[in-house]
Amino acid sequence: MRTLTWLSAATALLALAACDSTPAPAPEDDNAAAEATPARPAFAVDLDGAARLIDEIGAPWKGGATKDGIRDATTGGAIRTLTAPGGNAQIFTRPDGKVWQMRLIVVPVSGCSESAALKRALPNLVATLAPSTPFSTSQRLAIEDDMVSTLAKTHDLAAIRIVVLGGCTHTMTLTAL
Repeated sequence: MRTLTWLSAATALLALAACDSTPAPAPEDDNAAAEATPARPAFAVDLDGAARLIDEIGAPWKGGATKDGIRDATTGGAIRTLTAPGGNAQIFTRPDGKVWQMRLIVVPVSGCSESAALKRALPNLVATLAPSTPFSTSQRLAIEDDMVSTLAKTHDLAAIRIVVLGGCTHTMTLTAL
């Protein structure tokens, strides 16, 4: 009987020793997680500067309704959307307010859209978002040619990745590298 009591006591002690008396760590909040992760590269503009740039570019994005308050799950920052009759724009920011990605979409009013507005906007976007990035005529023409493709086409410049997609809705996504 003593052996059984001793084994029961030893088992209980081993079970208690396996328990840690320190409390479990509290789950990290989203902001702490975003601060702990390395910052994504960003463009030379903040949210308001990017919104002004889109407004200066003009049609089809000018005069659209603005919606703020959407959380960017990738960085913990925010997303601003601009919705106009002929186009949509999305501006993605890091928690520090710097823009890391922009997406411009030309929406067909009737039938299919055209890429002319994106072609007009491209040089100004590159010059403003990544001012030190060289942007040759041959690079610009290659991107413009790919704007009619129904498959996404990616073009990497020194500090900016440009992905274009054609079809009935034309899209151009610019991401800081």
